[in-house]
Amino acid sequence: VDAGAVADLYWEDASLMAPGAPVRAGRDAIREYLVAEIEASKAAGLSTTNEHGPVHVSGNTAWQEGAFRVTDASGATVDAGKYLSVLEKRDGKWRLLRDTYNSDGPVPTVAPGPDAVTADPTHYKVEFENDKVRVLRISYGPKEKSVMHYHPKGVVVFLNDLQGMFTMPDGT
Repeated sequence: VDAGAVADLYWEDASLMAPGAPVRAGRDAIREYLVAEIEASKAAGLSTTNEHGPVHVSGNTAWQEGAFRVTDASGATVDAGKYLSVLEKRDGKWRLLRDTYNSDGPVPTVAPGPDAVTADPTHYKVEFENDKVRVLRISYGPKEKSVMHYHPKGVVVFLNDLQGMFTMPDGT
């Protein structure tokens, strides 16, 4: 699949609303997202098939709903879901204006990685914890690094000035 060709199906002011990601507004942002997603899928040996529903048209607006299935190299289904695409006709051309999809699977309830205190007890200490709040003391020296870990939603209060960098495992 050519991500550039797929991105060209969108209007310049289109929006893509993918699961687990912020809205991608504009064709360039959509192209960037699609390139990353398609490359990641290829690297993982995944492929996607779509089951397109009928296209409904009202004036210069059209919409289509359908289903998708993601399979691994063995053909086993690893995800399935549905989509809704809204198209708009401008100057005689139809292109995507809004596009969204989501999984039929349950919302994950497991943290996406190890807890910070468990993963990095050198830098993270529990100061106080009850059923409503958890207070951590986080302390890093110059040039110190941590291992990849997870933080639930929360509030951070810095007691000192900080200059830091967060890097994902892939280097971004």
